[in-house]
Amino acid sequence: MAEDLTLEPGEDLEPSRCSCCGTITHRVFGFVYRAGNAHSVYHASWTPAHPDRGANVALEFGDWSEGARPSDRFETALEIRPTASDYEFEFLEPADSAWAKSGRTRMLSRAEALAHPDRGQFLLVARHVLFGDRRLKDGIDRAAAV
Repeated sequence: MAEDLTLEPGEDLEPSRCSCCGTITHRVFGFVYRAGNAHSVYHASWTPAHPDRGANVALEFGDWSEGARPSDRFETALEIRPTASDYEFEFLEPADSAWAKSGRTRMLSRAEALAHPDRGQFLLVARHVLFGDRRLKDGIDRAAAV
């Protein structure tokens, strides 16, 4: 199923300042296609000064047809952290997402994301985003190496 996913990184977003320490937070976005059709939009941010936090990621899913409205889609939030041998993916509560207030779509609670029938798809897309957007992977890997 991952083989039919393709990624199109968007432009870098304007960096912001970390709310707790004031250092730079990098922010990116992009698009995920499944078999050539719109499948997801992602937003990711990471603060090199906080390597333990990894990346804060929001994935938007739902109806991408021409007549669709934001209410026809939803988001799920994750934190992606590097480990010694791989990466951990943890679903977040909307209040813990850097992206909760940025969209017009509803963000699933952690419990909703964990119970959702497409939970596996959410994780598959998150992994594809991590390994497909070099800005994100390189950013969290560099921060963890310091």
